[in-house]
Amino acid sequence: MGHKQLNWLTNRSVIMGAILIWSILLLGLSYKVGIQHDFGYYLHHWELVRDGLNPWMHNETFPPNTYGPIYNLLAYLVPVQQLLPKLVLTLAFLIANISLVLQLFRNRPELSRVAAYLFLIPLNFLVISVVSIFGDNDSMVAALIAFAMLARFRNQLVAAGILLGLAMLLKYYPALLIPFFCLNQRRIVWKPAIAAVITIVIGGVLAWLAWGSDFLYSLTFGATREATYLSPLFAIKSHSAFGSNAIDDFFITNNMIFVLIVAALAFLASYKLRFTWIEASTTGLFVCLVTYKVGHAQFYLAWIVLLVGLLIQGDRKGKNLVYAFLPFVGLIEAFQFSYFMRSNQFWDPTLPIDENIGFAVLGLGLATLGFIYFSPHMRKVRADSTCGSANLNS
Repeated sequence: MGHKQLNWLTNRSVIMGAILIWSILLLGLSYKVGIQHDFGYYLHHWELVRDGLNPWMHNETFPPNTYGPIYNLLAYLVPVQQLLPKLVLTLAFLIANISLVLQLFRNRPELSRVAAYLFLIPLNFLVISVVSIFGDNDSMVAALIAFAMLARFRNQLVAAGILLGLAMLLKYYPALLIPFFCLNQRRIVWKPAIAAVITIVIGGVLAWLAWGSDFLYSLTFGATREATYLSPLFAIKSHSAFGSNAIDDFFITNNMIFVLIVAALAFLASYKLRFTWIEASTTGLFVCLVTYKVGHAQFYLAWIVLLVGLLIQGDRKGKNLVYAFLPFVGLIEAFQFSYFMRSNQFWDPTLPIDENIGFAVLGLGLATLGFIYFSPHMRKVRADSTCGSANLNS
């Protein structure tokens, strides 16, 4: 018994040491590569903030600000050091990741869960590129969702709701998670939703006082955007032989309504199947991301964090859900790697990947959901699964 305990403590120490070294290396890489990807556009937005102008002002020389009011607060870090906001975004995710690992280890996970975690986070090029190389603001969103998830595991419902509200005030898609955080095996708790709504309202009022109604532009712009590469709608539109442009345009124009309908169906399915809140959140966000017309790889960072939550749940059902999602994680990671290689001219940038990846997303996404919701194997796992410990799933 003592020998096994010593081995566990030794292995945990080795892994934690490796994660700390990995984190330091990523923080250094974030600084070393400098301005990459969207971060250059962030600097333009933040210059508007510091100049006292409307940060959502449309300018033909750089893409418009499509983010929430909290994003603007990072502007005041730029005068200290131009890359300081990027380092803060990176550091936020790295701290959240260490917190997730510590929670995972409290449950003494078997090797398979640790291996799944390593595949999802430290060995995942999507994580490395979005968090460290690009410094996308989705890093902070994923960090806030990670802390909201940890609070929910500890039954700190108000804290979980506040953190989700803050994430939504940075980028809007975390709002889709709020109802799923309230659902747990056919029981609905309202505290996370109430806390999130109050946080969002307070943030919205403060933004209104600071910038007037201009911050609402980011909401309306998101509804009118065109489909992008990871969206099946983009792939269909790129190949007119697959369908009518009028039909495709209809689904693009009304995409937000379609996403909300799909989210509601995912909620009902989670209720019927007695999913825990983390199972419901993971499948619910997955469905929404696959159907959302703005298909960007960085949006999946928060979803990957939720997959770690399934490992923290610690039962067979959560682990099997992670296994079901791993092929899709591999697909998104492979695409992100190809995007990086093509955008840096290491590969031929004209390779026909962007206009076709949406078909793979649609096919594998439907196959994954079919397996989760309808396969006899998953039905048996759900039937055999225990409810989990009270401190994780209450």
